[in-house]
Amino acid sequence: MSKLVKSASIATIIGTAIACASYLNASPKVVNNNQHNSGSIINQTGETFTTNNYNLAEKSEPELVIASNNNGSWLLKKPDIHAAYGLNNKELLIDRLSNGSRIEVLDSATMDVQGIQTSWYQVRVLHGLHKGKIGWVMQPDVSYQ
Repeated sequence: MSKLVKSASIATIIGTAIACASYLNASPKVVNNNQHNSGSIINQTGETFTTNNYNLAEKSEPELVIASNNNGSWLLKKPDIHAAYGLNNKELLIDRLSNGSRIEVLDSATMDVQGIQTSWYQVRVLHGLHKGKIGWVMQPDVSYQ
């Protein structure tokens, strides 16, 4: 049994050495200058090539999104504090926007509610189920992502 174990060990070592030598001799030289932008390399055996996948897209501004403490915000036909919290004036409700909904601000307004100024944004929804809809949301429900 001892001779069999020694023979198997030697065969494994020799086989591993042959596989490594074969790999090193057959591997093409690849230079990847992809700037961490998910560049892909296709292995072409025996060829040397360089791939330059630079990010040519313009840097974009931070995106405005709905980020409410109430797990979303009502999109309203006009600013109304009671409708914003879904308490009444339900005829002013357009749709419920979930947190993370991308928007763009079109206009802003302030409204006096019992001596307290509330700020509002008129927004257009840019993505998702309500894409293209325009309405008003409370300013604290809007944030940069």
